[in-house]
Amino acid sequence: KMILQWTNNRIKNYKKSLLNKDKEILNKDKKLKLITIKSFKDVAFNDSILFFNLLSSINKKWVNYKIVNEIPSSNSNSNVKQNIDQYQLKRLLNAQYCVTIIRKLKGKVFVTADEICKCNEKAILWIIMCIMIIAARYSDKDELRD
Repeated sequence: KMILQWTNNRIKNYKKSLLNKDKEILNKDKKLKLITIKSFKDVAFNDSILFFNLLSSINKKWVNYKIVNEIPSSNSNSNVKQNIDQYQLKRLLNAQYCVTIIRKLKGKVFVTADEICKCNEKAILWIIMCIMIIAARYSDKDELRD
């Protein structure tokens, strides 16, 4: 419960900091997922964008959002099977990029990208705990620090 509270507060404060700097950024950037998480089984984790936002809340230079994949909408004109495959591939690529960033920041990641995409509760918990440790380690660079 405390970890969920930290995550939600972090995302809320990140959203406020973005609103203070540029009010149009939230409308322009579809990759920003600034929602409230209710549990570690929440499907909001499956595309890894929430993890990118948590990392960006510590230091905006750590995540290159040009590399992050937007998940295709289900309204596209292509057939459903192709859409689902594309969705799963982009989620997997995002999760791999997330794990790579955390490892570059010396986080001890013992989960696979596939576990993140499947919203494995223990994998999600582990990733968030790694980000919490990174936030503590890099507190001098933390952009939301009081």
